[in-house]
Amino acid sequence: MPRLVAVSNRTAADAASRAGGLAVALWDALVDCGGAWFGWSGDVVEQERRGLRSFVDEGVEFALADLTQEEYDGFYLGYANRSLWPTFHYRVDLATFNEEDFAVYDAVNRRFARLIKTRLRDDDILWVHDYHFLLLGE
Repeated sequence: MPRLVAVSNRTAADAASRAGGLAVALWDALVDCGGAWFGWSGDVVEQERRGLRSFVDEGVEFALADLTQEEYDGFYLGYANRSLWPTFHYRVDLATFNEEDFAVYDAVNRRFARLIKTRLRDDDILWVHDYHFLLLGE
């Protein structure tokens, strides 16, 4: 059976966060196939750490990466939340675009793609959930 691999900005790595939303929709499917869930750890660090922090819970592999302060500012607060979120929610009037934020967004997508690629199997089904990772598939 192929393994479902989910990629999202936030994950359900904290069992307390499995009460609603994306976690409820995915959890049973990930448990049933021994899936994996990749995403941001929620931590902002001074210096980029190599690799992913991973652990297994109920047969689901979680693989998490931190963001540096620069990445958090440009990727998360900047391009994802000031450009994409308003655009995708029909609030283009609130959207701001700048090249520096996009460059960081692109770099974070590339870094996460490199990290995730090392953990993928040939028959995995990869589902990229969030607009935070629009460029990851490239």
